[in-house]
Amino acid sequence: MFTKSAIVLAVAILSPASASLYQRTGDGFCLPKGTSGYTSGYNYLLHHAAGTPQLCSQSCDESNAKDEAAWPFYRGFAFVKAGGDCYCYYDAGHLPTFGTDVEKTWERVGSGDAQGEIGGSDGSEGVGCYTVIVKETVSCVKRRVFVYLSCHPGLTFCLLATNSHSLAF
Repeated sequence: MFTKSAIVLAVAILSPASASLYQRTGDGFCLPKGTSGYTSGYNYLLHHAAGTPQLCSQSCDESNAKDEAAWPFYRGFAFVKAGGDCYCYYDAGHLPTFGTDVEKTWERVGSGDAQGEIGGSDGSEGVGCYTVIVKETVSCVKRRVFVYLSCHPGLTFCLLATNSHSLAF
């Protein structure tokens, strides 16, 4: 599993597209930090049958690349194992806009009122919440990036390293 994740991440970083790093926040749909005052959660894009959490993260990054104005308001995603649904979360009023070709793939839900960072998850079974921890557009036409991912069985952390950065999660 970890080798597959490293390969997917390497492909995402080595392609001329947006690539973000995510941290699993918990089980369930994502909730904003300090949930008091919010009644209906984040706005989100929903992509049915995304496949895996890695493909979900890539789909969210691709949709963000199509509307850079929404990028600062992107918070992370939730992935539903049964059916593979992918929820890309945004602050209220900041869903990305894009052409009709993308609109056919994504369902837009803009009724939430949440703002700010993801603070946790609601505990729903079969769902994983992932917080974006690094938002960056990587252009590999200009530089070559080497990626190394080391996850230790039985321990609760992984190390992701590139030729210029490292991150434990």
